[in-house]
Amino acid sequence: MSNELENKKRALMIAEAGVNLLKDTFRGSDISTILAPTTAVPRYINYPEPTPGTDASTYFSRNPLAPLEAMNVDFENLPQQIGTRTVNGFLTPAEGVPFGTGGRYWAKTTDNEDGDSDMTADTDKKIYLRVLGIQRNSGGQVSIYGGNVKNSIAIIEATFKRDRTFEMDTGFTIYGPDVVQSGSGIFGGDSFDMDGYDHAGWSTPAVLAAHTHASGTGSAGIEVLWDNPGGGDATVTKTTVYDALDPAQKPRVIGPESDYTGAGEPSLRDNTANLRNDPDPDAQNIFDPNYIANFINKVSQFADYSYPDGTELSGPSTVLGTETDPKITVAEGSLKLSGNGTGAGLLIIKGHFHFGGSYTYRGLVLVIGEGTLETVGSNKGIIGGLVVAKLVDNLDGTYSYGIPQVTVAGNANFYYSSDFSVATNGLPVKTIVWREITRGLEPAY
Repeated sequence: MSNELENKKRALMIAEAGVNLLKDTFRGSDISTILAPTTAVPRYINYPEPTPGTDASTYFSRNPLAPLEAMNVDFENLPQQIGTRTVNGFLTPAEGVPFGTGGRYWAKTTDNEDGDSDMTADTDKKIYLRVLGIQRNSGGQVSIYGGNVKNSIAIIEATFKRDRTFEMDTGFTIYGPDVVQSGSGIFGGDSFDMDGYDHAGWSTPAVLAAHTHASGTGSAGIEVLWDNPGGGDATVTKTTVYDALDPAQKPRVIGPESDYTGAGEPSLRDNTANLRNDPDPDAQNIFDPNYIANFINKVSQFADYSYPDGTELSGPSTVLGTETDPKITVAEGSLKLSGNGTGAGLLIIKGHFHFGGSYTYRGLVLVIGEGTLETVGSNKGIIGGLVVAKLVDNLDGTYSYGIPQVTVAGNANFYYSSDFSVATNGLPVKTIVWREITRGLEPAY
């Protein structure tokens, strides 16, 4: 009995180790590309399967192996296989991953019911991971299926979710009780473009070289946010932005949605109430400056590229990720980005962001910290989304929001794209639920 208990504990630790090792699999990968592939997993014994379409069948299908098979097969001396089982989302070799002496684990991902009726395609960035771990018991303990070994097993299921806080539906977002200029006026000239129509699938920098105003679905060209339900939310910020636009500049802000109507009016809206009522709880994270400060600091630990305060990057050699290999880039302070380089992924600037030259970027840009944005020069652009917000350190472990500073001048182009995967796939997933699966939880175990 003591040997059985010890091996059960070992199987549990092996399964837990597998979860921790495989959690990083999701970073840098689109969840659907993990769910879709199939693996032919050998089958060595006959075992009962729940009736297809039942709840028991749904839970059973999350297991990488049938628990009965995992318990009764000697994987160090395999018997003759009797067939195969086709499994989606298998993350380990079909024979499992050896772990220690007599230990082994298998892992499988499964989509949650996200409303699309397709278990091989993800739409809500939420996924299940099950890891089945075994520990081989001592020889001679039992004789079954031609072997002399019976395994102790443990199954752990973790529910992971990728953070969707910044998957906003606009290309240019200002968060704060108001906004002031960082340079000579909030807007300069009439050569900039703020296009809120959806540019999903459009390529950078080609879209900047031959851009025609999109049409169809999308959002506002400029979105303002401020969580103040008793004081009109972001009304002050919206009014400041509107008043800063002269008649020649207003047509440069376009999109299918706006709080203003009539010819020549800009596509500008206060989206605070919509976020407050969004069914995805991640949407409300933007209202919490402590959450955002923690998010920025945590993501900084996973940065592919990190630059100190006062960094200047210029020229074609400045490639901060590509569309096929996006990167997380963090500037710990101010960043001056210019020249004709390119980038893709997630770009975080904690200080003053001076965006010039003809640099183009696809993905998500967060000017959060000092909250200062200044664009100059020509033919620069972002396809995806940009958020500007000022975080104030209260020096007591908490943060609050201040007034951001913005100047958009020159030929600056901001094009919204709903394809946030190029930016968010690099983020680590967070664990929502972690549990051991037992026969008491799932009778179909």
